[in-house]
Amino acid sequence: MGEAGSSITFLKKKFVATSTGIMVVPGTDVKSIVETFETHFGKVKSQTIPCDSSIQLEDVSQSLSQVDAGWYRSVAGS
Repeated sequence: MGEAGSSITFLKKKFVATSTGIMVVPGTDVKSIVETFETHFGKVKSQTIPCDSSIQLEDVSQSLSQVDAGWYRSVAGS
């Protein structure tokens, strides 16, 4: 990269030179993350608090399949 304002893109991220260093700009927006999640796992639920009281209960849900686990990691990695 050269002077301030120049940029490169690598691994879905944009790296922009500034006068004080390098700014890393994520390449994935929230809308695309939600769309990917909904495509593979169904509609997301809107919630005003981050969790409910059931978070304190033991998780007895079924484990994800190999394919679903891969998609979940992909979404979380975004």
